[in-house]
Amino acid sequence: MTQKLPLDRLIGELARRYDGLIPTRDLYDAGHCCEAVGNRARVNSLAWITPGVRSLGSIELTPLRRAMAAALVLPDSWISHTSALAVYGRTHDEAGRYRGKAKTGQTVE
Repeated sequence: MTQKLPLDRLIGELARRYDGLIPTRDLYDAGHCCEAVGNRARVNSLAWITPGVRSLGSIELTPLRRAMAAALVLPDSWISHTSALAVYGRTHDEAGRYRGKAKTGQTVE
C-alpha cells in the first residue's frame, strides 16, 4: 500500500507541474478530504481560480494560465494547437503557415 503524500507537499508538486495552478480533483484523488483543502483556502495559501482549480498564493492569471485552468477542470481535456496560438496572439493562414505580431508590430511568419 502506498503512503499518502502530505497535503502541503502534494500542493507544491502540483503547482510546479501546472505553473502555479492546482486541480482540486488531484488533491481529492490522492486521498485528501474536502475539509483539509478548504482549510488551506481559508488561510490564503490556496486562491480560487475557477470551480475545480486553485492557485498557490496569488499569481498573475495570464492568458496561458486561463487556458490551462479551463483544461484542468475536466478530466482528459486538452488545449488545441489553434487555441494555444490564440493565447500568444498568433494564427495560421489557409496554407498552414503561422502568422502573428512581433513586439515591434511587424508580422512574423
